[in-house]
Amino acid sequence: MDHQVGRVINAANSLGLLKDIVIVFAADNGWHLGEHKLWSKTSQFEESTHVPLMIYADGLTKGDKTSSLSELLDIYPTLCDLCNIEKPHHLDGKSLVGILNDKNAVVNDAVFSTLADAYTVITSDYRLTYYKDITPEGDDTHLSNKYKYELFDLTKDPNENINVYGDHLYEQTAIYLKKLLSTKYRIES
Repeated sequence: MDHQVGRVINAANSLGLLKDIVIVFAADNGWHLGEHKLWSKTSQFEESTHVPLMIYADGLTKGDKTSSLSELLDIYPTLCDLCNIEKPHHLDGKSLVGILNDKNAVVNDAVFSTLADAYTVITSDYRLTYYKDITPEGDDTHLSNKYKYELFDLTKDPNENINVYGDHLYEQTAIYLKKLLSTKYRIES
């Protein structure tokens, strides 16, 4: 993919168009290849919700990677800013131009994802998922305990293997993330 984007940039450069275009590459969500005992892309784990996003804007982008949080709905306001087009007031996304200027910039403190009965909020340190429709005993497809939530401490468990929801050490974090999730989706406590 990197090579193909390079070909587009080289062609635009040879035609003298490079300063007049913005190139965005985004793809479909990821795919599990056995992680979490899953083989598909229908989960709220990182492997399934993560998508590649590459932006080329002459004079701004330098080929840097960033770990800043973003959502696909951030593409539209980003393009508006890069093309000097007024953004409609109804947009939910945020412009990523700040990240293009500084790969360490923070545009989003949290991002959200939903799939069927699962609603997720992701911060730089945590991922909380609420499952609306599970049995009171738990659902072994998603959960290994009685809760309707999964909470992963991404600083200690980046592969999301240990659900710390219900652990008293994470009680305040869970309360905060549930409140944050409820700003976007209707969830139960």
